[in-house]
Amino acid sequence: MDDSQYLSILHGRLDNLPTLNSRLVRIFISSTFTDTREERNVLLEDVYPRLKTICKEKYGMDFQLVDMRWGVPVEASDDHQATQLCLDEIKNCQKLSTGPNFVTFLNQKHGFRPLQTTISATEFELLTSCLKENDLDSSLVERWYRRDDNQVPPVYVLQPISSLIPGYRDKNNVEALKEWDEVFAKLRECLRFASKKCYEKQRLSEEEMHKYYMSVTEAEIFNGILKLPDSAADHCLCFVRIIDDITSHLDHSKAWRFIDVMTENPKSLDMEAQTILSRLRDEKLVRKLNNFNITRYSVKWSEHEGINRQDHQQYLDNFKDSFYNSMVVKIESAVQKERSLNMDGLYIELLQHLNMANERCRMFHGREEILKDVASYIQGSENKILALYGQSGCGKTSIIAQITKLAPGLLKNAVVAVRFLGTSPNSSNLWRLLRSLCEQITICYEKDKHEVPEDFDDLKDHFVKVLSYASSSKPLLILLDSLDQLSREHHAYKLNWLPRKLPPNVRFIVSTYTEASDLIGTLKLMFSAKHFIEVPVFTPSLSGQVLKAWLKLENRTLTDEQFKIVDSAFDKCSLPLFVKLAYDQVLFWKSYSPLETCQLRYTVQQSIEILFSQLEKKHGVTLVKRALSYVTASGSVNQSLKICSP
Repeated sequence: MDDSQYLSILHGRLDNLPTLNSRLVRIFISSTFTDTREERNVLLEDVYPRLKTICKEKYGMDFQLVDMRWGVPVEASDDHQATQLCLDEIKNCQKLSTGPNFVTFLNQKHGFRPLQTTISATEFELLTSCLKENDLDSSLVERWYRRDDNQVPPVYVLQPISSLIPGYRDKNNVEALKEWDEVFAKLRECLRFASKKCYEKQRLSEEEMHKYYMSVTEAEIFNGILKLPDSAADHCLCFVRIIDDITSHLDHSKAWRFIDVMTENPKSLDMEAQTILSRLRDEKLVRKLNNFNITRYSVKWSEHEGINRQDHQQYLDNFKDSFYNSMVVKIESAVQKERSLNMDGLYIELLQHLNMANERCRMFHGREEILKDVASYIQGSENKILALYGQSGCGKTSIIAQITKLAPGLLKNAVVAVRFLGTSPNSSNLWRLLRSLCEQITICYEKDKHEVPEDFDDLKDHFVKVLSYASSSKPLLILLDSLDQLSREHHAYKLNWLPRKLPPNVRFIVSTYTEASDLIGTLKLMFSAKHFIEVPVFTPSLSGQVLKAWLKLENRTLTDEQFKIVDSAFDKCSLPLFVKLAYDQVLFWKSYSPLETCQLRYTVQQSIEILFSQLEKKHGVTLVKRALSYVTASGSVNQSLKICSP
């Protein structure tokens, strides 16, 4: 990041914001599960603890590992979401990790090749037509895939297994499991045949056809490496281990773990899978990653389960050392490059609040009258603070975010200092908040930041002083969202730290919710009624418009009957927070979903309870309860730390 971008962040601009790197190294491990047991185990036992230690002690970062070999929930298998779970975790690692984020062990096994969970309507109908043209039965494919017109453009969705084979979730039901295996094989055969025929007739591209032949591991590598820009080499590693003589041992009972073999007797290689794997491993990856990021090993087969510590100790030792050293090099390089890891906390603080504003702006809709009134205040000559207020969940935070976005157009060359109070340690405590604001303003106006005092009373006076730095050529706008989220130490709720009168060229906007009666009462004693803007809840009509706009962003819509259910809910509650919770529900409604399953609650509390219930269904009651308990406990700890802080 260059100095101009850094200054842009200090001045509160939302344009071209960099991602705020967390102090975290999070690695996704990709491979077929059966052929890398020994490698994964030695890493888990010997290497990961060392990496965790060096990250903590040398860089002050946490080291995390995502290894999906430990399984996915039955529900994910039933809904065919296992592959998507892996791809989502890859995205998380790419978003959160500093430095390396993806490692693949790509050996001699292409691995499991799943069905496509969704197929565009155009492509699906092309495939089924092809089957019929070749006198093949398409009824099985048409039974297991249902058209969803809520997706724009429409798609066909692979149905949950248990919806058509009720006993599937019972893992003791051998007949149900066997039935799905047979259905899976027939579906895969039909889709591969049709896609290949369509490709040969130039109705599908090679890439479109290849989806039906792609393994989970290949999909992971595509998303983790191949589709990334050339900088992928900075974040990815590949380890290749070839068993030179494995083809001489295909009849061994464990050979299937290490290479793709056909089921007939005598065993033979699955040449289709091997050809795809070879092209991926020896051509595509080599073009994408330089040699430094690909490490290759050759070993011999052992009658003791193919690969084992007794016969392959030297290989495993070399592998461990190479993995550790390569990882340390990438972490070290990333730490040196990432400015947010080497600077004071102000940059990180500002970037966190600006990224939050950007996210809120992405889904902002409506509120034209309020924005017009705020714009009049910003461009006017008032020398008092403006207060936005409304009931909890009415959308004040989103309005503050949108003002941040619009500010440069309303006040030319303005310094914008925005804080969403309570979302970071430095925005939760009044002493830290004032110090952070003083530092930002002081730097932007090229004053000496070392003048910012430590003593709280002196800091209050200094805060008033730095406001006077604003000028007609460089005005100042301060936005403080949710005064109610400040902790009460330093008598924050008395608001005697807020200036009664603003210097020229300064605009100051705060917000709070109506339920914080002590804050509202104090603000009304300080300022006249014309300095208050009430933020009302959405009207039912606006709620519907906002929901439709949000659905459009995700290329989704609803059926007329489903929209009626939504409108009925909005007639009873139209808080923006409720609209957001409703959106999170309807986003997953399919056009074929039975109406009795498309239900919404009528209060925010009920909607949150439904959300928790769905989390329990997806992840299990015990995990959700304990996770939320930890979150609650951490909040109590943070509050205790705030009380003890200066």
